[in-house]
Amino acid sequence: MKYFLVLRPTSLTTDSIKTNLWLDGCWFLLVSVLFFALYFMLFYGLTKKLKPNIPGVGEQVPLDSSSLTEKNQAGDISEQIIHKIVSLLGTAQNIEEVDCCMTRLRVVVKDDKKVSNKFKEETKALGVIKQGNYYQIVYGPKVIILKEKIDEYLDKQIEEGHNR
Repeated sequence: MKYFLVLRPTSLTTDSIKTNLWLDGCWFLLVSVLFFALYFMLFYGLTKKLKPNIPGVGEQVPLDSSSLTEKNQAGDISEQIIHKIVSLLGTAQNIEEVDCCMTRLRVVVKDDKKVSNKFKEETKALGVIKQGNYYQIVYGPKVIILKEKIDEYLDKQIEEGHNR
Protein backbone atom coordinates (compact mmCIF):
# COMPACT_ATOMS: atom_id res chain seq x y z
CA MET A 1 0.00 0.00 0.00
CA LYS A 2 2.83 2.34 0.74
CA TYR A 3 3.98 2.08 -2.88
CA PHE A 4 0.81 3.71 -4.17
CA LEU A 5 0.75 6.56 -1.67
CA VAL A 6 4.13 7.82 -2.79
CA LEU A 7 3.55 10.17 -5.72
CA ARG A 8 7.12 11.32 -6.29
CA PRO A 9 10.47 9.56 -6.23
CA THR A 10 11.36 9.00 -2.58
CA SER A 11 14.30 7.14 -1.19
CA LEU A 12 14.43 5.15 2.01
CA THR A 13 17.55 3.97 3.76
CA THR A 14 17.28 0.89 5.94
CA ASP A 15 20.12 -1.33 7.11
CA SER A 16 22.53 0.50 4.82
CA ILE A 17 20.36 -0.32 1.76
CA LYS A 18 19.11 2.66 -0.14
CA THR A 19 15.86 2.04 -2.01
CA ASN A 20 13.63 4.15 -4.18
CA LEU A 21 9.99 3.48 -3.16
CA TRP A 22 8.46 5.01 -6.28
CA LEU A 23 10.64 2.93 -8.60
CA ASP A 24 9.96 -0.21 -6.52
CA GLY A 25 6.23 0.41 -6.86
CA CYS A 26 6.53 0.76 -10.62
CA TRP A 27 8.50 -2.49 -10.86
CA PHE A 28 5.92 -4.21 -8.65
CA LEU A 29 3.08 -3.14 -10.96
CA LEU A 30 5.00 -4.09 -14.10
CA VAL A 31 5.93 -7.55 -12.80
CA SER A 32 2.37 -8.14 -11.55
CA VAL A 33 0.90 -7.30 -14.94
CA LEU A 34 3.45 -9.51 -16.74
CA PHE A 35 2.80 -12.49 -14.46
CA PHE A 36 -0.97 -12.01 -14.82
CA ALA A 37 -0.63 -12.05 -18.61
CA LEU A 38 1.68 -15.09 -18.49
CA TYR A 39 -0.62 -17.10 -16.20
CA PHE A 40 -3.73 -16.08 -18.13
CA MET A 41 -2.27 -17.14 -21.48
CA LEU A 42 -0.86 -20.37 -20.04
CA PHE A 43 -4.04 -21.54 -18.32
CA TYR A 44 -6.37 -20.23 -21.02
CA GLY A 45 -4.37 -22.16 -23.61
CA LEU A 46 -4.31 -25.32 -21.51
CA THR A 47 -8.06 -25.25 -20.88
CA LYS A 48 -8.75 -24.73 -24.59
CA LYS A 49 -6.40 -27.54 -25.61
CA LEU A 50 -7.09 -30.12 -22.87
CA LYS A 51 -10.76 -29.21 -22.28
CA PRO A 52 -10.97 -30.29 -18.63
CA ASN A 53 -14.35 -30.53 -16.92
CA ILE A 54 -14.62 -27.25 -15.05
CA PRO A 55 -17.88 -26.59 -13.16
CA GLY A 56 -19.77 -23.71 -14.69
CA VAL A 57 -17.73 -23.69 -17.91
CA GLY A 58 -18.96 -25.11 -21.16
CA GLU A 59 -22.12 -26.93 -21.99
CA GLN A 60 -24.74 -27.06 -19.25
CA VAL A 61 -26.45 -30.46 -19.00
CA PRO A 62 -29.79 -30.26 -17.22
CA LEU A 63 -30.28 -32.95 -14.60
CA ASP A 64 -33.64 -34.58 -14.25
CA SER A 65 -34.71 -37.51 -12.16
CA SER A 66 -34.61 -39.99 -15.04
CA SER A 67 -30.96 -39.22 -15.84
CA LEU A 68 -29.91 -40.41 -12.38
CA THR A 69 -31.76 -43.71 -12.39
CA GLU A 70 -31.84 -47.00 -14.17
CA LYS A 71 -34.18 -46.67 -17.12
CA ASN A 72 -36.63 -49.10 -18.53
CA GLN A 73 -38.81 -48.53 -21.63
CA ALA A 74 -40.87 -45.91 -19.77
CA GLY A 75 -37.69 -44.04 -18.74
CA ASP A 76 -38.38 -44.45 -15.03
CA ILE A 77 -37.50 -46.80 -12.18
CA SER A 78 -39.45 -49.96 -12.74
CA GLU A 79 -42.17 -51.07 -10.37
CA GLN A 80 -40.42 -54.46 -10.24
CA ILE A 81 -37.32 -52.97 -8.59
CA ILE A 82 -39.47 -51.20 -5.98
CA HIS A 83 -41.43 -54.41 -5.34
CA LYS A 84 -38.16 -56.35 -5.07
CA ILE A 85 -36.70 -53.90 -2.52
CA VAL A 86 -39.86 -54.02 -0.40
CA SER A 87 -40.02 -57.83 -0.57
CA LEU A 88 -36.33 -58.11 0.41
CA LEU A 89 -37.15 -55.93 3.42
CA GLY A 90 -39.79 -58.49 4.44
CA THR A 91 -42.99 -57.05 2.89
CA ALA A 92 -44.64 -53.68 3.37
CA GLN A 93 -45.99 -54.66 6.81
CA ASN A 94 -42.44 -55.20 8.10
CA ILE A 95 -41.30 -51.67 7.19
CA GLU A 96 -41.68 -49.08 9.95
CA GLU A 97 -39.86 -46.10 8.44
CA VAL A 98 -38.18 -45.20 5.14
CA ASP A 99 -35.82 -42.27 4.74
CA CYS A 100 -32.79 -41.42 2.66
CA CYS A 101 -29.69 -39.26 2.52
CA MET A 102 -27.67 -38.43 -0.57
CA THR A 103 -26.69 -42.03 -1.38
CA ARG A 104 -28.34 -44.35 1.15
CA LEU A 105 -31.83 -45.68 1.66
CA ARG A 106 -32.40 -45.76 5.41
CA VAL A 107 -35.00 -48.24 6.59
CA VAL A 108 -36.24 -49.28 10.02
CA VAL A 109 -37.93 -52.70 10.02
CA LYS A 110 -40.07 -54.40 12.66
CA ASP A 111 -38.45 -57.85 12.40
CA ASP A 112 -34.90 -58.03 11.03
CA LYS A 113 -35.16 -61.83 10.63
CA LYS A 114 -37.54 -61.29 7.68
CA VAL A 115 -35.00 -59.14 5.80
CA SER A 116 -32.99 -60.83 3.05
CA ASN A 117 -29.30 -60.15 2.47
CA LYS A 118 -29.50 -60.27 -1.34
CA PHE A 119 -29.79 -56.54 -2.04
CA LYS A 120 -26.52 -56.43 -3.99
CA GLU A 121 -27.42 -59.31 -6.29
CA GLU A 122 -31.10 -58.57 -6.87
CA THR A 123 -31.36 -54.76 -6.77
CA LYS A 124 -27.79 -53.72 -7.67
CA ALA A 125 -27.20 -52.04 -4.33
CA LEU A 126 -23.63 -50.89 -3.78
CA GLY A 127 -23.62 -51.99 -0.16
CA VAL A 128 -25.71 -52.78 2.92
CA ILE A 129 -25.07 -51.64 6.48
CA LYS A 130 -27.10 -53.27 9.25
CA GLN A 131 -27.46 -52.19 12.87
CA GLY A 132 -30.19 -54.19 14.58
CA ASN A 133 -33.49 -53.27 12.91
CA TYR A 134 -31.90 -50.30 11.12
CA TYR A 135 -30.64 -50.78 7.56
CA GLN A 136 -28.72 -48.46 5.26
CA ILE A 137 -28.75 -49.66 1.67
CA VAL A 138 -26.36 -47.78 -0.62
CA TYR A 139 -27.76 -47.01 -4.08
CA GLY A 140 -26.01 -43.79 -5.03
CA PRO A 141 -27.71 -40.59 -6.21
CA LYS A 142 -30.81 -42.37 -7.50
CA VAL A 143 -31.81 -43.16 -3.89
CA ILE A 144 -33.97 -40.04 -3.58
CA ILE A 145 -36.17 -41.21 -6.42
CA LEU A 146 -36.19 -44.76 -5.04
CA LYS A 147 -37.40 -43.46 -1.68
CA GLU A 148 -40.24 -41.51 -3.30
CA LYS A 149 -41.30 -44.57 -5.30
CA ILE A 150 -41.12 -46.80 -2.22
CA ASP A 151 -43.27 -44.31 -0.27
CA GLU A 152 -45.85 -44.36 -3.09
CA TYR A 153 -45.73 -48.16 -3.18
CA LEU A 154 -46.19 -48.42 0.60
CA ASP A 155 -49.08 -45.92 0.53
CA LYS A 156 -50.73 -47.97 -2.19
CA GLN A 157 -50.24 -51.15 -0.14
CA ILE A 158 -51.83 -49.49 2.90
CA GLU A 159 -54.82 -48.27 0.84
CA GLU A 160 -55.33 -51.73 -0.61
CA GLY A 161 -55.15 -53.20 2.91
CA HIS A 162 -57.86 -50.82 4.16
CA ASN A 163 -60.11 -51.44 1.16
CA ARG A 164 -60.30 -55.18 1.89
